[in-house]
Amino acid sequence: MTHPAVWSVPAMALLVFVAMPFNDGFYSFWVNYDAQGDAQQHELLHTTRIFRYTSGVLCGQALALLAGAALAVRNTQARALAAAIPLAVLLAGVAVVVAYPLARGREGIFFATGALDEPVLVRVLLSEVAAYPLYAAAGVGLGTLLGGRLRRPAARWPLVLLFLLGWFVATLTGLLQDDRFEAPSGLLWVVPPIAAGTAVALAGLSTDVWAVPPVAVGDWGRGAGAALLVSAAAYALGLNLFARVRTGPRGRQAGTVLCGLVNALLRRFVELVEADLTAAGFVRRGLVFRHFHPEGNGIALDIQRTATLGGEVEFFINVGVLLAPHLRYLFGKDDPLRDATPHHGVWRHRLVATDDGAAMPDHRFSLSAQADVERAAAVVRTWLARNLPRMESWLGDVEAMLAAIEEDRERAAQARAEQLASGRWRAGRWPDGTWSGAVIRAYAHAERGDVEAVAAETASWRVGGPDSLAADALAIAHRRRADRQG
Repeated sequence: MTHPAVWSVPAMALLVFVAMPFNDGFYSFWVNYDAQGDAQQHELLHTTRIFRYTSGVLCGQALALLAGAALAVRNTQARALAAAIPLAVLLAGVAVVVAYPLARGREGIFFATGALDEPVLVRVLLSEVAAYPLYAAAGVGLGTLLGGRLRRPAARWPLVLLFLLGWFVATLTGLLQDDRFEAPSGLLWVVPPIAAGTAVALAGLSTDVWAVPPVAVGDWGRGAGAALLVSAAAYALGLNLFARVRTGPRGRQAGTVLCGLVNALLRRFVELVEADLTAAGFVRRGLVFRHFHPEGNGIALDIQRTATLGGEVEFFINVGVLLAPHLRYLFGKDDPLRDATPHHGVWRHRLVATDDGAAMPDHRFSLSAQADVERAAAVVRTWLARNLPRMESWLGDVEAMLAAIEEDRERAAQARAEQLASGRWRAGRWPDGTWSGAVIRAYAHAERGDVEAVAAETASWRVGGPDSLAADALAIAHRRRADRQG
C-alpha cells in the first residue's frame, strides 16, 4: 500500500472531489461577492466554469511531484523516471476524467457551447496537465538528492509539510491575480506553482469589468501557461542533472564500496561480541541481544548506530536489566522477548568507549579500520566479563537489586566528594548505570500484596490514571492480597 502507484491515483480522485466546492465558490469569495451587470455576471459564469473543470488539477501537480520523489526513494533514478512519467500522465487523466462530469453537472443552462468547445478553457487545461510529467520528473530529481532524509520519517514529514505549505502559498498567490499579473513577472518563470495558479485565474479574469465599456486587459493566461511549462521543465532537467552528478556511476560505485566497507566493520564487531553473548545465553535479533529467565526477567544489549561521516561507523552500546512485571505493563499482549530493549530496563547503562586515562568519558564507539573493531570489541567483552555475573545475580532477586541501589548510591556520594576535593573527574570511580528504584520497590511491594506500601511508593508519581504504571502495580498488589486471603 506504500507504493506511489497505489496511493496517488485514489488521492488524485479524492482531491478533485474535495476541491470542487472551493472552486465552485472561488469567484464569489475571492473576486466579487456581488456581481452586478451583464459584464460582471458573464465574468462570474466564465471564471467559475474554468475553475470547475480544473478542479483538483493544481493539487494534482503537487501530488505528481511527491509521487516522483517517493519513487526515487524506492528505485534508482532511471527506474524512478521511467515509472514517474507514466504515473503522472495517469494522474492527469484521472483529474480530468473525474472533474469533467462533476463540473458539467453544475453548469445548468447558461452556456450554449460545450466546455471542450471553449478555446480558453481547453488551452489552460492542456497547459496544466502537460506540467504533470514535468513535476513528476522534478520530484524524482529532488527525491534522489534528498533520498537519505526522505527515508527517515522524522525528517520526511516535516519536509513534506514544509513543501505543501510553500506550494499552497505560491498557488494561492497565482490564483488571486486579476486582469493581469501584478507581481514581478520573473516569479512566473522561477516559481511554477505561481505560474500554474495565474494561468487558471487569468483564463477567466482578463477583462476589466469595471470599465465602461468593459475592456480586455489580460492575455487569458497564455503567458503564465507558457511560464509554467518552461519553468517546470527547467526544474525537472536541472534537478535530475544535479542528482545525476551527485550520484553518478562513479559516485554510486564509490558509495557502494564505502558502504560495504563500513558494514563489514560493523559485522565483524558484532561477530566478536556475539560469541561471548551467545555463550552467556543471549539471542540476537538485528542489533539487539536479549537474555531472559523463564519467569520473564532479563537483560538486553543493543548497538545504537548514530549519524556519521562516510568511511566510518559510530554507535553506542546500551545495556539494561529488565523486570518481568514492568515488561508486562509496557508491552501488554506483545512479546517482550522479541521487542524489549535496554530502554525498557529498570537499570540502564551506556558503555564508555574510552579508557580510564581519558580526560572525559566518551560513549561513542567509532570504527574506520580493522584495528578499531578489535579495540572496541575488547572494551565491550571486558566490560561484559566483569559485569554480566553481577547483572545475572539481580534477575528475579529484588532484594539484590535494592542492595545494589544502596551500594551505588554510596559509591556515587564518595566519587562526588572526591571530585569536589580534587576539582576533576576521575574515571572508574562512579557506578555504572542508573536505577529506576521507585519502579522496583513498587513492584516488590505489589508481589507481596502490600497495597498500602504500593500506594505510598507511587503517591508522588506525576503520571496517574487507570492506565498508569502506578495503577498496574496497585492492581497486582490487590490480586496478590486476594490470593493470599482466599
